[in-house]
Amino acid sequence: MTEAVAHDGFRELCHDARQSVATIMLLARAGEAEVDDRDLVLKRLAQIAGQTRWMASLLDDLLGADGDLGVVDVAEELEQAIALATAGFTGTLRLMMVERPRALTAPLALRRAFANVVDNAVRAAGSDGCVQIKLTTGGRAAVVEIEDDGPGFGRIPAVHGIGLAASRRAVESLGGSLLTGTGSLGGALVRLTLPSIDGPEGPPC
Repeated sequence: MTEAVAHDGFRELCHDARQSVATIMLLARAGEAEVDDRDLVLKRLAQIAGQTRWMASLLDDLLGADGDLGVVDVAEELEQAIALATAGFTGTLRLMMVERPRALTAPLALRRAFANVVDNAVRAAGSDGCVQIKLTTGGRAAVVEIEDDGPGFGRIPAVHGIGLAASRRAVESLGGSLLTGTGSLGGALVRLTLPSIDGPEGPPC
């Protein structure tokens, strides 16, 4: 690993950890306002615990303890990433998936890629906006499309300018691709494609 790649990886990990810290603060403030509703407070505490576990996973990745390849349920990793990235989202979230493709990949890298893209969509949509996520399969590929009804690429302030680049680098390192465009909701569309081990030919030998 070159020094430049190591530096980029460290910056990306710091970016993801910073996002979790911001979400934890948001959830804590929400819990304070909901103190009279026990169920809501317990929900916020569970979400904070989830963000804390996520940060622990990021630290494991930094230490090289969580980067092994394995067969993963792409839908499960997507659902986990959505839970992380939309913990404080008050808008509309639409999730569409019929199949649950599997991929041979690094689970944490995949979840980070998903979480960064979903987080971007949530920020673009705003508190009253809509985020739509669709998981489909085609041939030997799993395709995830994430779109929002925000103003589109380049029309909202970039927080750190790292998330999308980090997602692209992670997906490409897993043998996939990341493309951007305009979605059916009028805002940004990000399409992530990953090699799947499921398909008409069955799992590879």
